[in-house]
Amino acid sequence: MTKTEAEKLGKESLSKMKDPNWKLRVWENRDWHCTIQNGPLSIVCRPSKKGPYYSLLMSDEAELPGGGLSMWTPEKITSSIPTGGIKKQVRLARKVVNGMLKAVESAEAILKNETGD
Repeated sequence: MTKTEAEKLGKESLSKMKDPNWKLRVWENRDWHCTIQNGPLSIVCRPSKKGPYYSLLMSDEAELPGGGLSMWTPEKITSSIPTGGIKKQVRLARKVVNGMLKAVESAEAILKNETGD
């Protein structure tokens, strides 16, 4: 993607968001990229043959030590609005988080039985 294409896609994506706190970021790293950001939440905007697709990134060192969270979708999941592609990612994330919480609770129960703490 060229810088001009990244700026255009970013501006189009940004214009579809309701919250005025969303900001556009365009940068170069071997190719030009764009994200729209609101606090620690970023939505990466990428072109594809079927239209734009969006991926969710979370980067908050205080909340997510060691980096952040990224959820990439296949290019076939496109959307005319940034939030459209993200909805499926959020539902999947909820399932993953719920499964992880169950695993942690099980591990804590086993450790409590083993150590008495």
